Amino acid sequence: MLEQLIPLAAMGAAELGDKTQISILALSMRERSRLQLLVGAILAFLLVDGVAVLAGSWIKGLIPTKMVIIFSSIIFVALGAKTMLEQETQGIDKPRFRNPLVTSFTLVFIAEWLDKTQIVAGIMAARFDPLMILAESLIILGIVSAATISLGALISRKISRNLTLKISGAIFIAIGILWIMAEI
Repeated sequence: MLEQLIPLAAMGAAELGDKTQISILALSMRERSRLQLLVGAILAFLLVDGVAVLAGSWIKGLIPTKMVIIFSSIIFVALGAKTMLEQETQGIDKPRFRNPLVTSFTLVFIAEWLDKTQIVAGIMAARFDPLMILAESLIILGIVSAATISLGALISRKISRNLTLKISGAIFIAIGILWIMAEI
């Protein structure tokens, strides 16, 4: 029984402070539909980690790592720049993105490919029951994401909307630049 909790602990440890959670934090600081953010993130985790579980430990051979990192980096820098340039309109709280669920899904989907949690899921699926691994992955990633979204909500209540936009934009840009720098 204890051996079956190893994947859960490994996934939780791998996700803490991860770029995916930093992305979710940045989104939750700027979006008010936090339930949609969580649902979008969980759906992306289901798809990406589902692929990892199906592929087992050979997931890295499916998509060239360098291509995924470069593409993801460019998207994060572009989103960061767009976010930093946005301004709060005179008292009108317009949505930053058209649909927070789609935005959350897209960012998590991009950030999770070949991420350590996806790789852990693939490796664990090669050793343990794949359905159990997928279920445990979704549970722990959902819990960590919900906590991250709650933290973002708390932060956004304490600072101005314009400052929140600048901070979340800077986070996206930093992630993109760090990904590129790690590849060079």
